Amino acid sequence: MENEISSEKFMALSSSKQWLHAIMLQGQRLLEIHEKSNQALEPYLDMKTFRELLEEQRIEEYFFIIAVDKAGKWLKETCNLYPQFKDYSTEFDNKVPLAKEIRDMCEHEIDYLKGKGRWQDKFIRNAGSNPRKIAADAISTIVNGNEYLIGGRLNVRQTINHSFKIYREIINFF
Repeated sequence: MENEISSEKFMALSSSKQWLHAIMLQGQRLLEIHEKSNQALEPYLDMKTFRELLEEQRIEEYFFIIAVDKAGKWLKETCNLYPQFKDYSTEFDNKVPLAKEIRDMCEHEIDYLKGKGRWQDKFIRNAGSNPRKIAADAISTIVNGNEYLIGGRLNVRQTINHSFKIYREIINFF
């Protein structure tokens, strides 16, 4: 019985670390593709390359959202098994708010676009810190200066930075 508990603890901690790492990897890929798409437009307006990069960007956003959701779930499990990590789960939820909402809306985007999503009233929100009140639906992207906001609300850079902080703590624990 004790081995099962040890296995469960190891699985939770290891999975938390893995999904936090996935956030960092996917987030970097996403930001690199975004930079390439900006460069594709600069010198000679290569629209074909730009459209392909936007498609890649959308795919990477989806995988980033999945990584954020999985990391949050595994952090909760880790905190249940390792009380010393409790603050990290709470902090993650506070620093990465609305991740579950965005994941659900992206996963069920067809329903939302047809007006059938369960959180339909939250599908469109004001986005980012721009005082001009930009609105975005949960499957759109807003880039405002250094802010890259998926769904107008999930800040990629901040999520990467916060995940790295927790990731380091977990690595130090191993």
